[in-house]
Amino acid sequence: MSLLRRYREGGATPPFGDLLTAHGGAMEGYFWRFTQPDSGRVVIALCGINRAPDGNWATLGLAAHPADSSAPRRTRRAPHIRAGWVLAGSAFSGGADRVQMDLGRDAQLDVRITPILPWPRRRFGGSSVFQSVPELNQYWHPWLLGGRAEGRAVLGDEVWELDGAQVYGEKNWGRGGFPDSWWWGQAQGFEDPSTCVAFAGGEIHTGPCARP
Repeated sequence: MSLLRRYREGGATPPFGDLLTAHGGAMEGYFWRFTQPDSGRVVIALCGINRAPDGNWATLGLAAHPADSSAPRRTRRAPHIRAGWVLAGSAFSGGADRVQMDLGRDAQLDVRITPILPWPRRRFGGSSVFQSVPELNQYWHPWLLGGRAEGRAVLGDEVWELDGAQVYGEKNWGRGGFPDSWWWGQAQGFEDPSTCVAFAGGEIHTGPCARP
């Protein structure tokens, strides 16, 4: 195994490196949020790839707001095969320009994405210089701060047209699975469509060293 591969499997990424494709750690999570400011509707889709001694599996989730809609909040555990970014059998495929999910006839998503405002700083991602430190329990990168959606979601007995919705995308990963302590928030749909807020934090540790 090359030193670069071992370094990357520890979760780290060198400056100007590829943050989005698989690192090979215990957990890698992919998250998309679709926001329609005029209607107040929000749809989120997520896929968490988990690696364990007894095999790899994926946690899939689809949810929507407002809460009074018939939209289900659906999660599923599925085996996964990686291709490109992420693929979980016939239930999910996701990448920079398209997200497709099928969790049953009343929980489906098929959206094409046009990136408009990708992460602007090529040297480091959302975890700053700490992305270069191997063996941390958590890394985070909001890779898409603004995009445009074209597609639809089937949510319960409703079909939501998502054409023109604003899109946010992020990835998180770590060597030990999802961290014990983690907080996060994201918002868009402001009067200025180029405005996006995203923040995250937790207790980051490697070996005996820990820092909130």
